[in-house]
Amino acid sequence: GSPDLSAAREVADYLGTRHHEFYFTVQEGIDALEEVIYHIETYDVTTIRASTPMFLMSRKIKSLGVKMVLSGEGSDEIFGGYLYFHKAPNKEEFHEETCRK
Repeated sequence: GSPDLSAAREVADYLGTRHHEFYFTVQEGIDALEEVIYHIETYDVTTIRASTPMFLMSRKIKSLGVKMVLSGEGSDEIFGGYLYFHKAPNKEEFHEETCRK
């Protein structure tokens, strides 16, 4: 599995919160594409690729009647979790890249 999944389990355990995991098949992802494109209003491949799992997860959350979700969305951008950020020449340029206004 993803390192994000094990980290989510660890955080949920530490905080004492309920942690749910949801898996979907490739076919379910393909079947959702038309609806995903409709809602995000773009054919951009990167956006669709990132939005499809979130769309399926949101649908599942709604079906469970959940009213609030804690997510790690945005943390890679803030804390430099992407490999792209690991190649920053120095901490000043890393900061400038992640804190653009």
